[in-house]
Amino acid sequence: AEDELQKVRAGDPEPFSIALPADDLPFFSSGVFPLRIVALDGSTGVELSATATFLPWAPDGVGVSASRLLMLWPLIGTPARDSTGEIVNDSVVSATAADGRLSTLVRSGANAPATWVVDPALLDDAAALDQAGADQWLASFTSAASTHDVVALPYGDPDVAAVASAGRPGFLRRGQRKGDRVYERLTGATARSDLSWPADGAGDEQVISAAGRAGDSLVVLGEESAPLVNSL
Repeated sequence: AEDELQKVRAGDPEPFSIALPADDLPFFSSGVFPLRIVALDGSTGVELSATATFLPWAPDGVGVSASRLLMLWPLIGTPARDSTGEIVNDSVVSATAADGRLSTLVRSGANAPATWVVDPALLDDAAALDQAGADQWLASFTSAASTHDVVALPYGDPDVAAVASAGRPGFLRRGQRKGDRVYERLTGATARSDLSWPADGAGDEQVISAAGRAGDSLVVLGEESAPLVNSL
């Protein structure tokens, strides 16, 4: 299919639209197909520019199975305060700066089809700083998170394996309750908090059991700890 752009000067943008009947597409089964858009010189036919993309397509009556993949987008940091609430390092200050790690995560994750996993203690640290950059980051997080599924970890993202080894699932439950309260206070929204996030995805039956006793219905484990039963 074609569209006539008329005269376009070098470096200038020019909108265009290309439409054709779906029945004319040379596809015979559902899938994701490569698509190339080419700009040609109208007089000589010489290729001036090109861009490649992909076109998902399925014929009428053919269902497309949902993907079994889930993307988790972690917003977790290093604690910036001690047990008395005093700020002891500037990790959150640098991370919430315009070009910092957390600002980049919120910016790039705003349009990602992902579930955000956040430690409410990180939001609490940002609010406690009472600095323009941290406040702006917290506002941008709240706005972006409102359009995503969000999971709140227990406050402080505790080491699940250590809690399991100590036989203290109640510690996780208290962390969940505090995390829920802090998340709702700072964002005005609620998040699910039934996900267990062992460090490095490492865990065994003891870890899974402790997470279950704490009320978690999901445990994120690496393949080394829990090999796939069926390949994706």
